Amino acid sequence: MKFNNIIKFIFLFSAASIVALVISKFTYKYIDERIESQMQLKTNFLAERYYNETNFSFSENLSNIIYSIKIGENSIDLNQCNVKRIDNIKPISVKHRGDIGVYIVEIISDKTKDNQKCFDYILKIFSNKYRNALKQTIKIIAAEQNIINEYNKKVYVSEMQLKKEKEIKELEKYEKEFKKYEKYLEKIMNVKFIEENQISFSNFSNLLAKKQIVETFIGGGYISGKLINGIKFFTIFNNLINPDILIKKIYESGAIINILDVKLRKKLVQEDYQSNVYLNHQLQSLNYTNVVKTEVLKKKLAIDPYILLKINHNFHKTSYTKYLIMLLIAFNLPLIFIILIINKDFNKNYKKLLKKITK
Repeated sequence: MKFNNIIKFIFLFSAASIVALVISKFTYKYIDERIESQMQLKTNFLAERYYNETNFSFSENLSNIIYSIKIGENSIDLNQCNVKRIDNIKPISVKHRGDIGVYIVEIISDKTKDNQKCFDYILKIFSNKYRNALKQTIKIIAAEQNIINEYNKKVYVSEMQLKKEKEIKELEKYEKEFKKYEKYLEKIMNVKFIEENQISFSNFSNLLAKKQIVETFIGGGYISGKLINGIKFFTIFNNLINPDILIKKIYESGAIINILDVKLRKKLVQEDYQSNVYLNHQLQSLNYTNVVKTEVLKKKLAIDPYILLKINHNFHKTSYTKYLIMLLIAFNLPLIFIILIINKDFNKNYKKLLKKITK
């Protein structure tokens, strides 16, 4: 190669290199930069034990959220998580490291802020899905409990109705026996048990103190007798005064005392069998297991189903030096081939070399 050709080659090479350098200075800022962000999380053991009760799958729900973002479902808020396509694919994925129990969500885009915003949105949706599953489970348990309560009410009402019927029959039987006994008692106590003949115990005590009573009959918690004017009376003293003290006071008043061997047992039925009593009665056979489970699940609404381990944002962009070298090669390599092709000496030597090789 002649000296002049060498000078031309150096000039052309330098010119191409300068053009490459200038272009690199103005175009490097437009080179795509990539932010590779990773979010690592694992299941929250405080919530994990209730996944079976709520039919909540950690892996399935997280994968569904990522898939919804990837295909751009209408349920996804693009203002919160809009992953830009690269080669017509949204670069977002999730993988599970089973050996350490960690889930890794990865997003590739050109802005760290957008990736972080998307991670926050994913965690928010994930927690909402978990809480919705809890609420649904609580509703199901409450519905089951209502069924149990209604059944217990019916059983309780049936039992109380049977008890009521039994007591009514016993009361009717007692009333019949009491009426017979009352007639017998009136006969031996020499008085009619009617309102006109009844006096209060305090009135009886006053008459006794004034010695207005001539004769008394004592028995079964009753006192009957006759006054000086011939009027008959009766009063109730049961549980009001000691019988021995009463007899002593009557004896001191000078009245005749007749003690009767009478035992009277009166049954008082004071229960109210109205329907509102049945409905307001506290049931004894509640399913306490479901009640406890419901309260525990309500407390779990305050926690998240995951534990966030860490979030990394890694910056990826070709260095300026590499970019300049690529431009220099791109501009100078074609130039070298053109010069070699148009050089006659190079062509002759190249042809001779080919002949030797092909012989």
